[in-house]
Amino acid sequence: MSERGRILVVDDEMGPRESLRMILKPHYDIVTADSGEAALKALGPFRPDLIFMDIKMPQMDGIELLRRIKALDPSIEVVMITAYASLDTVKNALTHGAFEYLIKPFSRQDLEETVRRALARRQTELGTRGQLATLVNEMRSLATKTRELEEEARREQAEQSLRVTQLSILREISGGILSQLNLSELAAAISAQLKEALGYDEVDIHLGVPLPPISADARVVVCPIRDEGATLGHLVASNRTAARPIDPRERELLEMLSDYVAVAIRNSRLYGQVEETKRSLEQLIHSAGDAIISLDSEGKILGWNPAAERIFGWRKAEAEGRPLSDLLPEEAYRRARAALRPEAPVTMFEVVTRRDDGSNLNLAVTLSALLGREGTLEGMLAIVRDTTAQREMEAQMLQSEKLTALGQMAGGIAHDFNNLLQAILGYAQLMGKNPANAEIVRRGLDVIETAATSGAETVRRI
Repeated sequence: MSERGRILVVDDEMGPRESLRMILKPHYDIVTADSGEAALKALGPFRPDLIFMDIKMPQMDGIELLRRIKALDPSIEVVMITAYASLDTVKNALTHGAFEYLIKPFSRQDLEETVRRALARRQTELGTRGQLATLVNEMRSLATKTRELEEEARREQAEQSLRVTQLSILREISGGILSQLNLSELAAAISAQLKEALGYDEVDIHLGVPLPPISADARVVVCPIRDEGATLGHLVASNRTAARPIDPRERELLEMLSDYVAVAIRNSRLYGQVEETKRSLEQLIHSAGDAIISLDSEGKILGWNPAAERIFGWRKAEAEGRPLSDLLPEEAYRRARAALRPEAPVTMFEVVTRRDDGSNLNLAVTLSALLGREGTLEGMLAIVRDTTAQREMEAQMLQSEKLTALGQMAGGIAHDFNNLLQAILGYAQLMGKNPANAEIVRRGLDVIETAATSGAETVRRI
């Protein structure tokens, strides 16, 4: 063993490795390695007296490296470094011949003391074997640390068990409240479950009202219920009767639960808005004057409002499941459906069909495609308006307009013929009174001839 002592530091992380090197290099010869393989290569040239190695390393961990080092030279002292106070890991290291272990973070004093004791035992193993008292002290110290580690492990196990219990309670309660949409029933359910699960005397949820004054008391916890920065209310739990202070872990559980309550309140309000919108839409569809028919992707009837019953004469139970082509001329319906595309999801057309009594039924149809997220056809909506009365009124108006035109034409013809006959009659009377006046007779004959010609042209135009 050299006078300064040779120490090999093995750690895959540069920070801890260099930190040890800087602390130890004033008094010892130091070599570092960043992996188990590099450490094994350094054993021969460097011949260390003491090795510090991290337990958690990639490829070759500290336990495997310890086993190989002890197989090559059992006299080399090894100190294990770990950030995880696992009793099983420490016992495994000690079983394979580790001298000591240090749990991160450790003080410089602990490090220097461990180096001193390890090198002392190294020297004893190499020939100075008279320090039995030191070995006994080391064993006592190790036993003390082992007991401390076991106690710490028991505390961690108890805390972990409590955490599992809390999370189990939270899961059970949250599963019930998130599906609860009635706020009064929600508050009652939370109160009952917390009283049963954690034994509280009182559990209250104050929503939308000022919180009553509550004095500072370790037996009472108040958790605000917040949603998007707004305070919706407070969750209050107390153990005044039992006089048992509420554990900080229980406070954390109640704070987490208040977050779930906020989500449940938001869900309840959204559900109320959806229900109100649903009722409005159902009322609108029920009172609509046009037939509103919902269809699946194959064109079969799913929904059927009262106007559809009135127009087609089928009850809802009779219509559901039947194809729309049973109501509309198939060719017109087929063309309209083929015209539906993602860029043009609505098409309109008019058809004439017959009622069961044989009378004509004029319909104006708007067919709309209901598309999914990927543009696939998931269904259709048909809005059908009965235009029979409108068409009959239009036909009556057209007939009336025709009769009016005929009357106007007849009046015009009578007026024209009256003018012609008046001219003929006037000149005939004039010529009858002046038969000897050749000029009057000639003019009268010209007028009569012109009037007769105009009358013939009028007849031709008629």
